[in-house]
Amino acid sequence: MYFMQHNILAPKNTDVDEVNNAILQSISKELHTYLSINSLTPTEKGASTIVRVSMDSLYPMEFMNNLQFNGITNHKLELKVGVPILLLCNLNQSLRLCNGTRLIVRLSQCVIEAEIIT
Repeated sequence: MYFMQHNILAPKNTDVDEVNNAILQSISKELHTYLSINSLTPTEKGASTIVRVSMDSLYPMEFMNNLQFNGITNHKLELKVGVPILLLCNLNQSLRLCNGTRLIVRLSQCVIEAEIIT
């Protein structure tokens, strides 16, 4: 209940990840892991055959999956049912799905559902 009414500010994304992991470990429910799609598409048809190097050898999946950018979700997302989350973008303002909206997670196998709490 405390985290549903308060925010924790952190200067770096690594600090945010540490806080999130500590909170997830303190909740005794099943952990659900969601992975992003990980495939490479050549920028130009036949580009990899011209250089005679496969795209996988240039950019291994392990490297691609560890990249982290602002505004883009990480490759691996771990959530538990009942965890409060904060929406960071405007999805649909008429449905109150705006930046800063707090939600409670309800998970299924392939879909992340959430209920608005504030």
